Amino acid sequence: MMKTPVQVITLLLGWLLLLCPPVYSQSVSPVALPGTELRPIVSSVLKGETYQLLVHLPDNYDPGKKYDVLFVLDGVGAFSTAINCLGILHGECDKSYNEPLLIGISDGAEIGKPGNKRDRDFTPTAFKTEWGSGGGGGGPAFLRFLEEEVIPYVEKQYSVTKNRAIYGYSYGGLFTSYVLLAKPKLFNKVLIGSPSLFADNGVIFRKFEPDYARAHTDLPVNVWLSVGEKDEFLVDDTKKFAGVLKNRKYPSLRLQTATLSGLNHLTGIQPTMLQAFKWAYCETQTATPKSNE
Repeated sequence: MMKTPVQVITLLLGWLLLLCPPVYSQSVSPVALPGTELRPIVSSVLKGETYQLLVHLPDNYDPGKKYDVLFVLDGVGAFSTAINCLGILHGECDKSYNEPLLIGISDGAEIGKPGNKRDRDFTPTAFKTEWGSGGGGGGPAFLRFLEEEVIPYVEKQYSVTKNRAIYGYSYGGLFTSYVLLAKPKLFNKVLIGSPSLFADNGVIFRKFEPDYARAHTDLPVNVWLSVGEKDEFLVDDTKKFAGVLKNRKYPSLRLQTATLSGLNHLTGIQPTMLQAFKWAYCETQTATPKSNE
């Protein structure tokens, strides 16, 4: 049966709706997280590159008070999780819990997407691996960026104390391990999750740790060092690093180590952050924790 012109037009419109994606209004507002700010910072150290500082203010933020500061690496992916973890601690800690000012440091894009800079920024030396990826060795410059530009900017813009913590996971954990040994007085709490200590044939063990030990008799930092029980490529190195630090017998080092039950590298991302934050802002308030290894 021959279709009428109306039927033909209706059929064509139906096909167009199936083949063409919907067009959304340009007036739709992006989602914003409550109590957050976005602060771009142009780095002279990193040759004019712009980084985004993702800032989350503590509950009932009062500019007349001073707050500790928590810096979190992998800011694009980790920032919202960090907000949730700090919120959970209101129910986990005692009444003395003072939520820190949270600074998520963007790394250009989501992990694995073009523009992400973590392979460059979080690795203290350049190296390649057998699977073709590796690190660009930008860690020293990125550390200078934190020390000379990010921290002074935060201290100028917000009412904060000198009590600073830094958290990193995987390559971020490699970087925080490097920070611990390269600039131990920059952060009084260094939170290390599942660090990629295999980097550059164990350069942390070959160079940075022994260099530090030869030049120092103390390491006055609070350190969380953990790994997932099933994180098979990282378990041995993490335990080795814990053992090396303990054997140095630094009198002012407060070291908490943990092997987190049942977790691998991916499933450990969120639980590790929560446990590290809980240790940093709940359990260290009243006593020095003992290692559970």
